[in-house]
Amino acid sequence: MLSKYFTKAMSALLILGMIGLFSTGCGTKTATNGSNQPESSQSGSVAGSSQGDSAFPVSKEQITIKILKPLVTYDTDYSKMPVLQDFEKKSNIHIEWNTPSATDFNDKYSLIMASGELPDAIIAMPSDDIEKYGQQGVLVTLNDILDKEMPNLQKVLSQYPQAKKVITGTDGKIYSMPFVYRKCYGNDVPIIREDWLHKLNLQMPVTTDDWFNVLKAFKEGDPNENGKQDELPYSGDGVFDLTSFVMAWGIGFRDSTDFYGFYAAEKLYPKDNKIHFGPIETRYKEALQYVNKLFTEGLVDPEVLTNDGKAFQAKMTQDLVGSSRGYFGGDLTSMNETAHKNGMNDFHLVVAPVIKGPYGDQYHTITDVPALPNGFAITKSNKYPVETARWADYWYSEEGQKSMLGVEGKSYTDTNGELKFTDWVLKNPEGKTSNEAWGSLTPGRSIWPSVWIPISANLQFDSQEVRDAKQNILTSEYLAEPLPSRMSFSQADNDQRKQVMADITTYVNESVINFIIGKKSFSEWDQYVDTVKSMGIDEITAIYQKAYSEWQSK
Repeated sequence: MLSKYFTKAMSALLILGMIGLFSTGCGTKTATNGSNQPESSQSGSVAGSSQGDSAFPVSKEQITIKILKPLVTYDTDYSKMPVLQDFEKKSNIHIEWNTPSATDFNDKYSLIMASGELPDAIIAMPSDDIEKYGQQGVLVTLNDILDKEMPNLQKVLSQYPQAKKVITGTDGKIYSMPFVYRKCYGNDVPIIREDWLHKLNLQMPVTTDDWFNVLKAFKEGDPNENGKQDELPYSGDGVFDLTSFVMAWGIGFRDSTDFYGFYAAEKLYPKDNKIHFGPIETRYKEALQYVNKLFTEGLVDPEVLTNDGKAFQAKMTQDLVGSSRGYFGGDLTSMNETAHKNGMNDFHLVVAPVIKGPYGDQYHTITDVPALPNGFAITKSNKYPVETARWADYWYSEEGQKSMLGVEGKSYTDTNGELKFTDWVLKNPEGKTSNEAWGSLTPGRSIWPSVWIPISANLQFDSQEVRDAKQNILTSEYLAEPLPSRMSFSQADNDQRKQVMADITTYVNESVINFIIGKKSFSEWDQYVDTVKSMGIDEITAIYQKAYSEWQSK
């Protein structure tokens, strides 16, 4: 129950990732034959940097590099992908691919790492292993190679400074290259039946007062027009669909197990740029009092705490539910499609504006990561680390980023810098799905040492409701990151926070639920806070503050 949306999002990241604005990579550095030439431990001498076509070949003599990477669903054999075949000819580097299926990857990866028979490089290595194996000397330290031989990645890191923080370890060393997202929108958003609003002549709710009034109208106004008061104005499948209202009080909301409850108050309350544990803040209490009012007024599905995803979606598509929170690219889209297939032609679920609270706070706390650290890592077994790094650097260049869309003229077009997929991908004449068509040409659908595809192309896969949300609702002024996703902890601090938070999380969740349903009186709030503090929350907050300060100083 801790993290339904976080789990969905992170699973999606392995296969697709999120989206954003297109940027270009560049660079002019080439190797020389003098004393500054980068060293290569074997004879596959370096031919130049990875600045697009001008850098080819990467190696004057053909070399072979072994790469381990998960094969995501709908991608074809990487050795048969035209984009990779073309690059092999240009670069003079042959790739020997080891691509277990994405579902089996972690088990196969663990066996390989334990065997000591390492590949030369790994794409989509489990993020938590990168610093561990880097400090053990299993991965090549990339700081010098990046500075001297990777102009395209340098350009990307200057454009996306958070990406550099993501790949920089606690010791300042870099052991991997990032997979960068151009923009993070967040995904746990308020969603509402726009057709119900229209039937009852209601305006789209913005403030918490608006929401109360709209939910009350949903309950009393018979928007499903069956003559019964059976509407569930607000529903969901777990406590976090209710506690997410705390964002309207300026409290950072994150439902992941790892960072549960903590947030950095930079844009959020009390705007002191310090770490806070939300569930003991006074404003959190006020937010729970609001949710308790919704619950006691009968404006919330009484089964919201016990619904699973299937039960909730069934209620929604049976014309019973008026609003909830959901993953706009998943829950919203799938429920619209299901309802329409069931003959509910008027059904129209949309993303609502970011909720504005009583103090004027209007933030959506995004939980998506700006970059993943596991785009590419080079192991100690690699005989050609410089050539391998330059092979990877190409994909950060303008040409390399375009190649993530496939083959120009076939799978995408470039009109004055605006990149879009063609109907060969979107409406494939051979009957392939978009993913199958796209995945037959390029590895661009999955984690890769590159930058995720441009918004102009990615929006083509979105429903109109999702496009509206991304372009008009989840804009930068409403977005706040509760915590950097890749903060690092020492082993001792990490062990302590996990041990202490296991008990605190259990106690807080139970108490929050009881406050919401009225089993626990708000006159007991101070006692609840004292109990959380006695369990060690101040010490754990200090650990997070230390990690956050180190992150900011990177």
